[in-house]
Amino acid sequence: AKLELGEAGKAVLVEEVVGPGAAFRYRPGTVHRVTALEDTTILEVSTPHLDDVVRLEDAYGRAGT
Repeated sequence: AKLELGEAGKAVLVEEVVGPGAAFRYRPGTVHRVTALEDTTILEVSTPHLDDVVRLEDAYGRAGT
């Protein structure tokens, strides 16, 4: 999978390709996107603070939700 990380307000995201068994943690406020490059299973664990989750954009036109 391709992982893209960046800071809120920055136009450029840093890209990294991750493989099986990879684990990563985002700090609060981190802009992130994960794109499957082949069949990919992702297990996501989050805090109960969902009020701070903001969708900026995606490939399906879902922005600001």
